[in-house]
Amino acid sequence: MKPNLFELYTADLIFSTTKAGTGADRMVLNEDGNVGIGTTNASAKLHIYGGSWNTQLTIQNDNENNNGIRFMEDGGAINGYIYGRDT
Repeated sequence: MKPNLFELYTADLIFSTTKAGTGADRMVLNEDGNVGIGTTNASAKLHIYGGSWNTQLTIQNDNENNNGIRFMEDGGAINGYIYGRDT
């Protein structure tokens, strides 16, 4: 029986880039299922770290009235919304 590759290795999945000859980790999916962008130590399902000033999350669609974030419980009950509209 062949070994299961995912049982042999429990390391993080790391996405790196190189700019001006210097490599850097940009996004990490850790063994707990947390995704870190700008951090290699994600403490939540999505953890974004942009440094001292430049952290931004952009949500865009093609309908100006429906951009937002919806908060839901596991059973599907909606706990709230955050909508934004640039006027």
